[in-house]
Amino acid sequence: MKLRYMPCTTRHLLLLTFLTGILVLAGCASDDTPEPNEPEFYIKFKAGGTEIKYDMLPNSLASFAYLDSFGFYLCTITGMKQGSDGKRDFISMQLRNETQYTPNTVYRLQDPIQIQSSNQARIIFTYFDGNGKGYNATLLQSNYPSLSIHENVEIKFTEMSSDYVKGTFSAEAYEVDFTVLGNRKEILITDGEFLLPRFDDVSYTR
Repeated sequence: MKLRYMPCTTRHLLLLTFLTGILVLAGCASDDTPEPNEPEFYIKFKAGGTEIKYDMLPNSLASFAYLDSFGFYLCTITGMKQGSDGKRDFISMQLRNETQYTPNTVYRLQDPIQIQSSNQARIIFTYFDGNGKGYNATLLQSNYPSLSIHENVEIKFTEMSSDYVKGTFSAEAYEVDFTVLGNRKEILITDGEFLLPRFDDVSYTR
């Protein structure tokens, strides 16, 4: 069976709107002088077996908010390589949840969250490699029962303080540019780790 992929406009607008917001927020902090004992922040992983590490501050970060109009909490984990223009060497994970986030809980893409009376993936994952080739993990298997959907993402916070978050992640993602769903190229993201500065929107502790 051939299925042509139709992008979710609302989902993508949410992604772009929120990422724009956190990058502006981070930019406002770019002139801050790091504290002497500030840890070395990073996000690192293997993409198809190749080791990748991003440490571009202030645009590598973890931000937390509550989206009242949608009724869920949102954590966005973003990593960029030094010199990235946002179209390559970039990773983003949007984790949506019914409650605030807790350490040592494993959050999974295929564990659905209900948003506006619709079951959706709990995590939206995006990765662009050094050549600008993009990969996503966004499809929920239960929404396509007749198809074999292998997209998956797992995220776990191992430490959460008011200033930073630390954790692990992995993903099975597929290329963005394709015509037929079954012909997408796969990429495995393994051994993912992050230690990132934390930014809380005022809505998060409402």
